[in-house]
Amino acid sequence: QLFVMCEFIQLETKAEFTVISTHLKAKAEFSDKRLEQVRYLRDYVDTLCFDRLIITGDFNAEPTEECIQFMAKNYKLVHN
Repeated sequence: QLFVMCEFIQLETKAEFTVISTHLKAKAEFSDKRLEQVRYLRDYVDTLCFDRLIITGDFNAEPTEECIQFMAKNYKLVHN
């Protein structure tokens, strides 16, 4: 399983938003696999239309790792 996705509606304002949560492959030797996983995630997200999207989860990576840099190039990072 790469990620789960849930769509929410804020009851008072009716604002809609989507949350994707992922848990990437652990251990340093799987850095190439984590990069593959975030590329797949980005490709999937690109097939859909989101007004408000939050991607969260356990990326099992240091901020300097290629998969985190890839995410930073494609999305606004709020916290890492």
